[in-house]
Amino acid sequence: AGFFSALAGVAVPIVGALNGPAVGGGAMIAAECDVLLAVPGADLSIPELSLGVPGSGSHAKRLAPFFKVSRMLLLGERLTVEEAVTFGTVAQIVPADRLVSVAVQTASRIAALEPDAVRAARAIFRGPERSAAQAGYRAEMAAAVPIVGARLERERARGAG
Repeated sequence: AGFFSALAGVAVPIVGALNGPAVGGGAMIAAECDVLLAVPGADLSIPELSLGVPGSGSHAKRLAPFFKVSRMLLLGERLTVEEAVTFGTVAQIVPADRLVSVAVQTASRIAALEPDAVRAARAIFRGPERSAAQAGYRAEMAAAVPIVGARLERERARGAG
């Protein structure tokens, strides 16, 4: 929880470079980025329910329209890089050998702007949504604890029986 709170609290824009699948927590990190670039074949997924715990849905709402994220959460659908470009989630698909240089160029364009104005604009733009995502993340973690605890108890009971 501390990692995602710290990431959400970063004052400067974050340029993300997806060099493959972003799964679960990786998708949550991608959702914290301000600009995402990705290689061909990259995708995002939130498989937590298939693992028996709630998670990532509150952050994943940033990645795609509501019903796509609902299917990602409930049915395990992946968000392909092509869909992500269509939805505006990924700014550009970049060949793997150019990913880092394009990410640096993108970050440099942002860095050339007035820093105080960028920080203020980002805080205003992301503030309400960040609060909602953090509240959702805390709720997901609170729901996961008793679910995991009950599963461990069932497994112990089977092992002792």
